[in-house]
Amino acid sequence: MKKDNLEMAWQEPKDSQGGPSGNDGRKPHGQGNGSGPDLDEIFKKLGGAFRGKGGHGHKHQGLGKYVALGGAVLLCGWLATGFYTIDAGQKGVELLLGQYHATKDPGLRWRLPSPIGDHRIIDIQRRFSQKIGSIAKGNRRAAMLTKDENLVDVSVEVQYQINNDKPMQYWFTSVDPDKTLKEVVDSATRERVGQTTLDDILTDGREQLMQEVKELAQSILNNYEIGLVITNVNLEDAQAPAAVQDAFSDAIRAREDEQSRINQANAYQSKVHEEARGEAERVLRQAEAYRDSKVAQARGEAERFNRLYSAYKVSPEVTRERLYLENMEEVLQNSNKLYMGSGSNNLMMLPLDKMMNGSGMNSPQESNRLLAPKTETPAAQSSVTESVIQVQPSNVNDSRSRARITR
Repeated sequence: MKKDNLEMAWQEPKDSQGGPSGNDGRKPHGQGNGSGPDLDEIFKKLGGAFRGKGGHGHKHQGLGKYVALGGAVLLCGWLATGFYTIDAGQKGVELLLGQYHATKDPGLRWRLPSPIGDHRIIDIQRRFSQKIGSIAKGNRRAAMLTKDENLVDVSVEVQYQINNDKPMQYWFTSVDPDKTLKEVVDSATRERVGQTTLDDILTDGREQLMQEVKELAQSILNNYEIGLVITNVNLEDAQAPAAVQDAFSDAIRAREDEQSRINQANAYQSKVHEEARGEAERVLRQAEAYRDSKVAQARGEAERFNRLYSAYKVSPEVTRERLYLENMEEVLQNSNKLYMGSGSNNLMMLPLDKMMNGSGMNSPQESNRLLAPKTETPAAQSSVTESVIQVQPSNVNDSRSRARITR
């Protein structure tokens, strides 16, 4: 009886969608009045598939393994996106949920993948540069007021880099750190220019002015903690107002000429000092050479005297005669004298040396007169005697030492 009732229930007419048309064509309780799937049935089927139960247990069990394997691969790939590399000269700043987490040194690093974690690479060795005051505003550069109430147009170049110790400040402290630095340097320049005279800015006070600007700007940046370090501040140009530009240009040229003259004077001074030192050294060397020559000459004369003395002890007469002849030869070597022995005849000697000289040639009559034989009269002999010098040394033998010295 129960079996017949069950068959009759399954054989009831169905609606247009294949369901039983009981209850006035309405679907059974729990299926609703729409055409969507039953969520309870779907969850039951999925649970059975993962548990390996049901009529298709083996098929559902293999599908679960593939799903788990795919999920593991996706998880590993997602975690692998957290690896990154930091090169030399760089530093990494890691973020966790948008907040600063840590600073990393160069090398291979890992952080939590996005969207949980993130990182920033900062080049700490790069040098940045900005020019301040060189951008025209209304066809005029930024003018600044000096200590002596003059206007000056100043162009400054600032060079800076990211702080090596605190690179995270560059990212998190200020919205635009570069613009902040530019405004700070401009403010510091105006303050220091206001404490400096125009003459110092245009002439020899530039280096000190830029050093003061650098120190003041760096102090302000440290208070702001924006992670920037100023390396150098250069004054590219500084011009006086147009009304006094010519006068200041003349003053600058005069100072340059003064410095040029000073440099020339220093160069000349160095040159003269070097020449004086060289001349003094040369005189000293000459004096030393003269001293050495005199010492050598004195030693030679002393040696010669010793040898003569040795010879004199052996033969006094011969030594005295040789010394006499040597001295006479040395004394009379440049005089026009004739030496004759006392036993020779009184012959008229011709001045051959003068006759050989073109300017001293005698006339033919004079030559004949000189060559003509004549006898000497007592008066002539007396005149000859007056022009003859008798040399009779007492220490020389009469047969060899008597001589007549005739002009």
